[in-house]
Amino acid sequence: MPIFFKLFEILPDADHLLSLEPEELAGPLLVSLISLENNQRMRPEGIISFGAMSSVMNQSNQMKADLLKKYPPESHDEVLFALMEAWQWLHREGFVAPSPTDLSLFSSAGTITTYFVTRRGQRVETPEDLESYRKANLLPKGQLHPIIAQKVWSIFLQGDYDTAVFQVFKQVEVAVRKAGGYTETDYGTDLIRKAFHVNNGNLTDQEQQTAEKQARSDLFAGAIGSYKNPSSHRNVEITAEEAVEMIILASHLLRIVDSCNQSEEN
Repeated sequence: MPIFFKLFEILPDADHLLSLEPEELAGPLLVSLISLENNQRMRPEGIISFGAMSSVMNQSNQMKADLLKKYPPESHDEVLFALMEAWQWLHREGFVAPSPTDLSLFSSAGTITTYFVTRRGQRVETPEDLESYRKANLLPKGQLHPIIAQKVWSIFLQGDYDTAVFQVFKQVEVAVRKAGGYTETDYGTDLIRKAFHVNNGNLTDQEQQTAEKQARSDLFAGAIGSYKNPSSHRNVEITAEEAVEMIILASHLLRIVDSCNQSEEN
């Protein structure tokens, strides 16, 4: 089955296809590649081509009429360029790979490289599966504080970014309260200012310079005030990239709290 049968089914409109970034278009392209009857010996210039596209569009008069409305001839070159960009992204991320050399075809001009869908690629059944992979790559679980990895990572993967950000800074607040020995009536920026008070905060490193102690208090209070409090009062529009930055900041803050605990124990 040519890839364009499946691709047109997933993306029936050229404008929609061309609006996608390469990494976004990679999902529909990969699902279409997997639909090929023989995806172990592929050449991108053979399957992502004007000829392959035209062949599918001319299968029937009805299909031709419908597709020409949404894939007019003037869009074909742009579509093919966009698909090749998506192919390069799939190659870079290991979803397609060159076949072993002893499986390659040969011609008078030399070796012709063929490609196959990798085991990673074969596990992708829908474009949404690839989107989940992309989100996971944005926020590598292994680099997060264990508490965040356990409680927030899955929320992020579901695309619920404002909830993920709220939850991650809630964990910072809970950790500060527990490490400092405070009660449930202590919360928010007031808790942070008490825990990291320059003169008598339970989590303040008294060996630091006064300016450094104040800076740490400001860092924690600013983070809680900026990222946890707004999300607890209203819906906040947050992109995946913004959420990643905030979650990594919260992970860093939790590690600071851990170091405060270790200092007290020593």
